Amino acid sequence: MSAKLQVDALTSPTDPIGWRPKRSRFFLDDDELIIFKAEDTLFRVHRYFLERDSELFRGLFSCPPGKGGAEGKTEERPVELPGVDAFEFECLLDFLYDGMYALTSPARTIQQWMALLSISSRFMFDKIRAMTINALSPRLDAMERIALSSQFDIPQWLKPALVDLCMREKPLSDDEGRRIGFETSLQIARARESFQAGRSKKWCSTCTSDQSHIPFNSSEIYHR
Repeated sequence: MSAKLQVDALTSPTDPIGWRPKRSRFFLDDDELIIFKAEDTLFRVHRYFLERDSELFRGLFSCPPGKGGAEGKTEERPVELPGVDAFEFECLLDFLYDGMYALTSPARTIQQWMALLSISSRFMFDKIRAMTINALSPRLDAMERIALSSQFDIPQWLKPALVDLCMREKPLSDDEGRRIGFETSLQIARARESFQAGRSKKWCSTCTSDQSHIPFNSSEIYHR
């Protein structure tokens, strides 16, 4: 028997001793399962999805273990998630395991989308954050978009929301004025007066498509 035939015989699938199947990148070992703790709730999940989609988690898992050994291997020593409530972490995991597939994912409530926006922004899940912003945009009113644009750094929400407030028939309520602040309320009030008096007809007919005609500087509002 030639040397080549001898090697082939040793590595053949018919040889139960010499042959081993190759391992794919989806052959996960026990180290892939990590235990997290959010509030008083434990989660045991694959680290793969967290590393894949978050720069923050990639950095977390690359850190060497401390003196007490690696965290996340036992329920007694989970990876603590300070400042994260169990509901928003569960929303994140549900999205990672199931929600990337829009055609098959269940409908989510506003509260679930808001939890996703919060945790994806803080933990640098950029793709999930972008998908969440797109999902929330048509579901929020102008006041909500103004408040969240500053809280979660979403400048593209601010100017359209201010335009909506200027052009709606109902004036700002006292509560809305308190939420957006005195100076912003004054600017919106002046813009509404100009519209009602008919002095900004060109702007009013074009503001939804060309917001450069808006009679206040939204960048000053956003960075205040």
